[in-house]
Amino acid sequence: MYASGLMASFVKGPIVALMTYIFAYYTQYSWGKGAGTGRWSMIAAVVVMLSYLFEKRNPSKLSHHKMPQLKWLLFILINMILVMPFAADTKTTHTEIIDFVKLIFLYYCIIGIIQTRMHYKLFIWLQLWGGYHFGWEAFTRGKTVGGRLENIGAPGIKESNFLAAHLLLLLPFINFLFLFGNKWEKLGSAVTAPFVLNCLVLCNSRGSFLSFGLMAVVMILLAKKWMLKKLIIGLIFAILAFSVIGYERVLSRLETVQTYEEDGSAMGRVDAWKGALVMLQDYPFGKGGDAFSYYSPIYIPEIVEAHGGQNRAVHNTYFLMATSWGIQGLFLLLGFYISTLMELHRIRKRTGTSDDKFYHTESLALEVGIIGFLIAIIFINRVYAEGLYWFCALSTVISNLQQSELADIQKNKKTETENKSG
Repeated sequence: MYASGLMASFVKGPIVALMTYIFAYYTQYSWGKGAGTGRWSMIAAVVVMLSYLFEKRNPSKLSHHKMPQLKWLLFILINMILVMPFAADTKTTHTEIIDFVKLIFLYYCIIGIIQTRMHYKLFIWLQLWGGYHFGWEAFTRGKTVGGRLENIGAPGIKESNFLAAHLLLLLPFINFLFLFGNKWEKLGSAVTAPFVLNCLVLCNSRGSFLSFGLMAVVMILLAKKWMLKKLIIGLIFAILAFSVIGYERVLSRLETVQTYEEDGSAMGRVDAWKGALVMLQDYPFGKGGDAFSYYSPIYIPEIVEAHGGQNRAVHNTYFLMATSWGIQGLFLLLGFYISTLMELHRIRKRTGTSDDKFYHTESLALEVGIIGFLIAIIFINRVYAEGLYWFCALSTVISNLQQSELADIQKNKKTETENKSG
C-alpha cells in the first residue's frame, strides 16, 4: 500500500501522496521494522511536496487558496534564523529549524491539496482510522511501564504523554461523527471510540485527562442550540465509557493534581518552570534549539543532580518556545494559535450556504480538539507536534471551502438576477 500509493501519486494526484503519508505515519512502527530501517515518513513527505508542485504547474487542476495563518509560521522561521547565530547548541538548533521547515511545507501542502469536501472527509476518516490503529495496537500488544503505555505510537508521539495529546485532536471528530454523521460514520465512530479511549486511559497522562474534561466544557459553551441535546448525550456516553474502561486509573491520576506538592514529577515541572522564568531574564531573546535543557544544570541544578547529572527538559511547550526562540518567538507562536482559532470562530459566524451544519460541526470539532491540545502541552514539550499543524491547516481548508461555496452562491444569484432582468 505504501509503495503503490507513492507511485500512484503522480498519476492520481497529490491527494494520494498525502493519504499515503498519513498511512505511513500511523502504521510504520507496525511494518517498518520488518521492511528494514528507513525514513518512511520523510520519503512520503518528499513525494507529497513533489506531486503537489508537479500538479500546481497545471492551473486548471489546482485553484489558488488563501493561507492567512501561514505568515505567522514564516515569521517564526525568520526569527529562528535570526536567533541561530547565538544558539547554545548549534547542532540541535539546525535540526529543529529543519524540522520546522518540514512542518511549514506540510501545512502548505495540506491546504493546497485538500480542495473538496470529499478530500477533507477522506483525510479525517484516515486520521480516525489511525487512532483506531493505535487503540488496536495498545489493546493487542501494548505494554505498560510504570503504569503507562510506552511502546505504541508514531514518529514524535511514541512517549505516552505525546500520544495522549495527539488522541485529543481525534476525539471531537469521533464524537461528532457518531452524533451527526450518516449511518456508516456512526458505525465507524462507534467501533473506533472504545479503542481510542482505552489507549488514552492506558497512556495515563494527567495533562490529557484534565484537557479532556476542559474540552467537554468548551464544546458545550461553543455549541449552537441545535447541537446541545445530542452533545450532552454524547458526553454522557463518553463518561460512561471512561467509567467502564478505566475509572480507577483516571481518578487516581487526577487526585495527584490536588496533592501535587507530594508528587515528585509535578514538583519537578514547577521547579523547571521557575528556572525557565529566571533564564528568560538572562536570555529574553532565546538561545536556540532546546536551550533550556542545555542550561538546566545552571537553572535547575538540584533536579539535574537528582537525575545523575542528566540535562532536564522544561516540560512546557510555551516555556520551551520562549527559552529557545525568545519571547518574540513565543508571541509569534501564540499569534498562529490564536489566529487559527479565530478563523474557526469566523467560519461559524458566516451564513448563506445551503449546508451550514457541515461547517458548524467541522469547525467546532477542530476548535475543541486544538484547544484541548493547547491545554495538554502546558505539561509537555510539543513545539513541533506534527498532528497539531495538520489540524490547524484543516481550519484554513474548511474556511476556503466555505468561502468558495459562498462565492458560487453569490455568482449564481447574480446570474439569475441578470437573466431575469434581461
